[in-house]
Amino acid sequence: MGLYDMGLYAVIALLLLALALYRWVGSRGPNPFAVDTRRPPAPLITDKAVRRTVLKAVFSPEKVPEQLDAIVIGSGIGGLAAAVLLAKVGRRVLVLEQHGRLGGCCHAFSEKGFEFDTGIHYVGQLHDGSLWRFLVDQLTDGQLEWAPMPPTFDAVVLGEPGRDKAIQLCTGPRAYFDRLKEQFPGEEAAIDEFKRLVKSVTTGLWVLGVLKMLPLPLVRLLSCSGLLSLLSPFCRMASRSVKDVVDGLTTNPKLRAVFSYIFPTYGVLPSKASFSLHSILVQHYLRGAWYPKGGSGEIVFRTIPIIQKAGGNVLGRAPVQSILLDSKGRACGVSVKKGQDVVNIYAPIIISDAGVFNTYERLLPPEARALPEIQSQLRMAAHGEGGFSVFVGLRGSSQELGLEATNYYIYPDNNLDQMMRRYSNSSRDEAAANIPLLFVTSPSAKDPTWEMRYPGKSTLSIITMAKYEWFEEWKDKTVHKRGDAYENVKKTFVDAIMQTVFKLYPHIEDKVEYVSGGTPLTNQHYIASPRGEFYGMDHDMSRIQIEAIATARPQTAVPNLYLTGITSSIPWGGSGEAEREGKAFNPAMKHGDELLLCYGLMLELHQNTSLPLNPDGSREALLVPQLQGAASLPDTAVLRQNPSPCLGWRRARKRSLGWHCPFCLAGQDVAMCGFAGALQGAFLCTSAILKRNIYLDALQLRKHVQGSNGKKKN
Repeated sequence: MGLYDMGLYAVIALLLLALALYRWVGSRGPNPFAVDTRRPPAPLITDKAVRRTVLKAVFSPEKVPEQLDAIVIGSGIGGLAAAVLLAKVGRRVLVLEQHGRLGGCCHAFSEKGFEFDTGIHYVGQLHDGSLWRFLVDQLTDGQLEWAPMPPTFDAVVLGEPGRDKAIQLCTGPRAYFDRLKEQFPGEEAAIDEFKRLVKSVTTGLWVLGVLKMLPLPLVRLLSCSGLLSLLSPFCRMASRSVKDVVDGLTTNPKLRAVFSYIFPTYGVLPSKASFSLHSILVQHYLRGAWYPKGGSGEIVFRTIPIIQKAGGNVLGRAPVQSILLDSKGRACGVSVKKGQDVVNIYAPIIISDAGVFNTYERLLPPEARALPEIQSQLRMAAHGEGGFSVFVGLRGSSQELGLEATNYYIYPDNNLDQMMRRYSNSSRDEAAANIPLLFVTSPSAKDPTWEMRYPGKSTLSIITMAKYEWFEEWKDKTVHKRGDAYENVKKTFVDAIMQTVFKLYPHIEDKVEYVSGGTPLTNQHYIASPRGEFYGMDHDMSRIQIEAIATARPQTAVPNLYLTGITSSIPWGGSGEAEREGKAFNPAMKHGDELLLCYGLMLELHQNTSLPLNPDGSREALLVPQLQGAASLPDTAVLRQNPSPCLGWRRARKRSLGWHCPFCLAGQDVAMCGFAGALQGAFLCTSAILKRNIYLDALQLRKHVQGSNGKKKN
């Protein structure tokens, strides 16, 4: 394409973008953030009978509320959060969960007197005063408390635990990189360049908000113009792999591995993962990490009552068999299996938190599944890697056993890519001997309420990858009754994993009272992941390209059917570096506020623009892939050096509103980083349903609360 053509495309795209932005108008639906609902946290409820009534409520037709406003399929945090937001505007919502324990990957289970979390291991961007913390507090009415993890929140072992020294990853935008320099003397230049690249990539995230909210024909025009790559470092780096980038920074194999260590949180090999995606994961934890007090089950326990207070309900053992359509092809209800019967339940809005594959391939009737938009989206999707988990119950307190709240990433060697490929290419019989990574964490050490709840006991959770094909021959067998052959294969993995864990924590070897392994088939049964994947769709570089990002929205090709959860989003948060070094355009507004505000501008644009999504006026299928991580915010100095070429953005900037934007991709059931992403998906979904910019509502409420608090202090 010649310079003239590129310039022409750019001019046309900018004119259309400016026109669309000027179409931004005010809110239309009710406001879920009309009042500050936070109150002082109530004492932790430990009575198991009381908790059971909330967390293990079983479906029956008589428990279904009358005159429902919406039905949510799946009780993961994305589904629960969407239901809470609707409940806050008086909507009556029914949440249906196929499993007996509510909460999706936030649920906890108990065995042999031990409690185990299944998915939430640590969350970033929850420091006091952060916008993200404010939003989470609003969703739980201030009842969910968070415990900060130690300053060394992650540690990486390259080799054998106990023999090879762990490399520490520390809290703080400066401390993180300064500690790396201390551990890798002579590599200061490489570390500084890695820091610069991460910051540069996350500075360009504003363009992704634009991609998600503009009509798709306009997105394609912007893509053809080359303008996006020119303006956004994220877009420029999206097609460069993590391995390619870090190999160019240093020849030190250990430092290369440390730069890449966090890839298990999104499940893609460094040679196939986008450096842009990787950067937002690094950025997400620069301010540290937090863990819910009382364990992940407390998240579920504190959200369900809000839904019930508005007249809704959350019920388990309610496997949805299909989404019902009316004569015009609009979603109007669901069918639920109850014993040998099927119960039809109707509502004007259906929200799926069941993941892309389950929603489109299993729940939609054939006529909807065959829609070209749906098929196009499914062709873009591929299943992610399967996961294997080990849950360990120990006799003795964390202090007695020497367990740490720090998470450990253990790799037998420095060449992460090579180990992963060898493992993936192994036969089932060889695989256990070639396990390339372990994520080892102690929920009991991270939770300050644990010792009060379970004195003299401790737990460990260990995660690695595993191919679905290794266990596929038993997929049709009943859970817990898959036979000795299956149990023997599982045991080879558990034994191999535990031998490494004993080297990390040598004092626990004779203290094990309970150990259980979970294969991809376990994930398939309990969290309904189609092929036992932790992360839903694969998140290789093809998922981080412009059109894939642009189509990641909560609306679907089926009217009245919406997607929520990590199927709609990834987590985001303010850049600690930017917050520390930069000044917002409005001194009273944090970077995170600007991010939400501009995201809100784009959301209103998407909801209110008169431009059709397709030239024929039809609506594109708006499916969200899964992803995890955290978007971050650009440094103000960078913004001033690179003013927005768009009139709409300039208008926002002139009004001292800032112009940062996050992006939302997606996935299904994320083990480590999906909490914030699922909540972001719920925000998007609820905004689309209410036809209201709830991001702006949240900002307005926070500004009001801060103003009131300031007056009280004065």
